[in-house]
Amino acid sequence: MKHAGNELRQRRTELKRSVDEASIACTIPKDLIHAIEEGDLEKLPHDCFAAGLLRSYCRYLDLPAEGYVTRLQEARSRVEQAPASSLTVKALRGPRLSFPNLGIRVSKEFQTWLAVCGLLILGWFTYSSVIRPTADVTQSHAQAASIESTAGR
Repeated sequence: MKHAGNELRQRRTELKRSVDEASIACTIPKDLIHAIEEGDLEKLPHDCFAAGLLRSYCRYLDLPAEGYVTRLQEARSRVEQAPASSLTVKALRGPRLSFPNLGIRVSKEFQTWLAVCGLLILGWFTYSSVIRPTADVTQSHAQAASIESTAGR
């Protein structure tokens, strides 16, 4: 796909169009156009969405899309058939929550731990403020209220 991406980039520069113009005209985010042109399959969405984006981009560049879509699907199938030993540790970890302004990355395990603690605190708060009966703890026994009737006197 990398070679096909170079062809697409070359065609875009021949037409003297910028990535910003292509992004606006095709309604494709700029980072995905860069991913298509660089052949970075990991940044592209699922196959059917990536094929649609590629068709739209090829239509914008006045190129036949089917050859490029076929190359994309072949490249994706080669990546999926890669042996398990070639997978990196980063690919096996899964997504991470990140706070870009603070430079903090939180692992999925820590996110799960925080969620469990949050649920426990929420449960305790709900029990202590809503469910638990509100009894006066200063009295040692229950007092029954009586209504005196003056009608019979």
